[in-house]
Amino acid sequence: SALMRENVEAADVMLTRLSELLRLKLDRAVVQEEPLRDEVQYVRRYLEIQEVRFGERLTVTVDVPAETLSIAVPALALQPLVENALRHGVERKSGPCALAMGARRTPSSLVVEIKHEGPGPPADVREGTGLDATRLRLGHLYGDRASLTLESRQPAGAIARLTVPARDLS
Repeated sequence: SALMRENVEAADVMLTRLSELLRLKLDRAVVQEEPLRDEVQYVRRYLEIQEVRFGERLTVTVDVPAETLSIAVPALALQPLVENALRHGVERKSGPCALAMGARRTPSSLVVEIKHEGPGPPADVREGTGLDATRLRLGHLYGDRASLTLESRQPAGAIARLTVPARDLS
């Protein structure tokens, strides 16, 4: 609503993207897992909203190879990781900041990484409810075959790495 007062055209774009984002989830049945393809589509819509918000300060790269798109991931697991990267990275860095999402398949796993170049996590980082809840879901769905890690990047930034068993849904 604040954007409506400043830039009606940008607010219109943001509202359209928000509608698309909500429609993506409301059109689907509630599921525990979905293909990475669907999660990436959802995250792309979310990032389009954030690109309107941050403007030229935010550069987004998505590198998700075709061979990973049909692999199962927990539904709505990636958006909170992207949101954390924006909140704790992009928002806290003055000037331009890059955010990258990538995926790769190993013989037994799918690895999805969300990276940013903002300030990295402090040495005494206290992880929040979102990461804890995601780890609990991973444990429930996959036991010890899945993980979620957060680490510092050099010279700055952080990487959130989600690893799940590679199970094709096609």
